[in-house]
Amino acid sequence: MDITSKVVNDVMIIKLHGQLNIDTSPQFREILFAKIDADPSNNKILIDCDLLEYVSSAGIQVLYILLDKLEQKDGKLALCSVSPNVKKVFNIIDLMSDIQIYKDQAEALTKLNS
Repeated sequence: MDITSKVVNDVMIIKLHGQLNIDTSPQFREILFAKIDADPSNNKILIDCDLLEYVSSAGIQVLYILLDKLEQKDGKLALCSVSPNVKKVFNIIDLMSDIQIYKDQAEALTKLNS
């Protein structure tokens, strides 16, 4: 899995490409937590799932751990550009009741900064 990041309007955008599963979730967690811990102002995270092909329970676990960490810092976590296949998985576990999912980056950035 490839992970890229950039900051736009005080929101860290993490773009995932590939699969978030048992093999890749430790790397994902390590990278995210390092970025959050390096700068206390990194408390708004948008995960762009446009190129995310698959997510397993291990990947979902990292999302919930990240959500908890951000909530402790009065932060926010959101997802955007989720494919229909990945969205099916999120629907099964009712992830949307805990993490906001937006159509695209533009919508998400507007909501995260309001």
